[in-house]
Amino acid sequence: MSQPKRPVACTLQYAPVCAIRGGRSRTFSNECLARADGFRRVHAGRCR
Repeated sequence: MSQPKRPVACTLQYAPVCAIRGGRSRTFSNECLARADGFRRVHAGRCR
C-alpha cells in the first residue's frame, strides 16, 4: 500500500532541471517541483 502524498512547499527559484518519470522527460523550474510531481532529476538545465 502506498503512502498518501504529503503537501510539498517549493520555492519559486528558477534553476531549471531535466527530470524523468516512466520514460518521459520534462523540464521543471527547479528540482523541488520535479520531485513533487514524482519525477527524478536527470541533469541541470532544460531537456533537449
